[in-house]
Amino acid sequence: MDVWRAVWQSEAPSFKFEKELFSIFAQNIDEKLENDSKKLRIAYDMLHHFNKYISNRSNLLLSGDLITKVFNWHYKAWQCERQLLNNAYDTLDPRGWWGLFHDQIDEIFKQLTSHIIKNNSRASLLMAKMRQHADDKKSDENYLKHLFSLFFEELFKCAPLDYNVWVVFPNEWKITKQNLENKNLISNVAWNEYLKFARQRLGSQNAFDEALNDITLHLFPEVDPALWLILVHFKIYGEDWYAIELLIEKGWLFVSRSVSASGCSDDLDKLFELSKFLFPNISVENIKSYARRLNKIQYSDEYKETRRIRLHELFNQWASHLEK
Repeated sequence: MDVWRAVWQSEAPSFKFEKELFSIFAQNIDEKLENDSKKLRIAYDMLHHFNKYISNRSNLLLSGDLITKVFNWHYKAWQCERQLLNNAYDTLDPRGWWGLFHDQIDEIFKQLTSHIIKNNSRASLLMAKMRQHADDKKSDENYLKHLFSLFFEELFKCAPLDYNVWVVFPNEWKITKQNLENKNLISNVAWNEYLKFARQRLGSQNAFDEALNDITLHLFPEVDPALWLILVHFKIYGEDWYAIELLIEKGWLFVSRSVSASGCSDDLDKLFELSKFLFPNISVENIKSYARRLNKIQYSDEYKETRRIRLHELFNQWASHLEK
């Protein structure tokens, strides 16, 4: 164990040497992945030390051989831990060590994703291998939900992203009405993780949020990000008048940096159709009521008054569309 700790503490003199070391390391771990607590503990410790010094690894290793092994180990740990669910949970039995091993792989996958996305280091390879892995494991939906939840969590943390990352981002992972209607699992996971991300950002930001705008702009290609964030904000804050007041206070939500935002009727139709699909229980009567209330009030502040007028128009159009 001390030998591997010493190996990973320093950078390798060459990629060829590093690749050979990792091959031996991976083979040693593979040999220990069975329902034996002693072997699993060794495998866990080996991965722990590798993860601790992962920043010393080359981009070529992180975006190449390591991705494939992480996926293999991740799924094996997922399967084995669940096969032993009937056992009492104890860190001394195999199930406990499979769980710890799985947690360690989670952390490596998150660090790996973050490194590749932040450095735009062969992001296309990561996406391609994830697509292939998702296709191979498509029968295990719970596993894919877990894996892609980790992926989107790290992706959002890295925002705003280099445009080249979005170029290679698969269209079938984006949040569109067609993807959701086709019951695309990854698109649905993206939506659930986006809601968590948006709730956190909307609750903490009082100025234009470049990260949230970037994610919204590229993950929802059919809608204007500013208008979509207004609807999401309204939904997140409980669909009540307090949500309306916050929208008027937070002027940055009315700012769009989308080069394609035109506000034309087709764009609004897509916006409202997506809201109907993702907010199936939203109250049309509430929206109409708030539109009427917005029409009756007035602000002395010029900027707030402009936002009130825009919200009134938007809510009127939204209610009319939902009633069709």
